[in-house]
Amino acid sequence: SGDSQTPVNLSATLLNESNAAIADRTVSFTLDSLAPVTGTTDASGVAVASLTLNIAPGVYPLVVSFSSDGSFGPSSVSTSFTV
Repeated sequence: SGDSQTPVNLSATLLNESNAAIADRTVSFTLDSLAPVTGTTDASGVAVASLTLNIAPGVYPLVVSFSSDGSFGPSSVSTSFTV
């Protein structure tokens, strides 16, 4: 969650089917109708992206996704995010 008009850091961990970290891959974070932001996974599989919450207070869908890159298939998850 975060305050309206405030930047927040979003994070996600990308793992393979054996729960091992996947490094150097781009993960996209999309909050409702705001432009997506991206982060690159580190050696632990964690991607972080900063998003300014230029949106009215409320509860919005947040989708985190990874596109297929030839080595790994696509993956996505959605959750609610409170502003």
